[in-house]
Amino acid sequence: MAIKQLKTTKTTVATDENISPEALAFIEKGKSARDEPVAAEPIEESTKKTERFFVYMDRPLLARIDRECKRRGGIGRSVLLRQLAAEHLPE
Repeated sequence: MAIKQLKTTKTTVATDENISPEALAFIEKGKSARDEPVAAEPIEESTKKTERFFVYMDRPLLARIDRECKRRGGIGRSVLLRQLAAEHLPE
């Protein structure tokens, strides 16, 4: 497969002279909105019975979880993690 050089194009530098007033107003509006503090929204407790979330684990820990799943009769990873959380977390 041959390699073909791309055509070069001239680029223009954006200056205040070649930017429309509407664009400058939009940029200034964004700058001022960024400076204002944003109030954090209150976190609502979930009304769902269950909720999904992701947990990233390194390979050695995942191997340990898989061995324990196999030792407990071939249960799934999520079942094991739920069971361990229920056993070890205080109510």
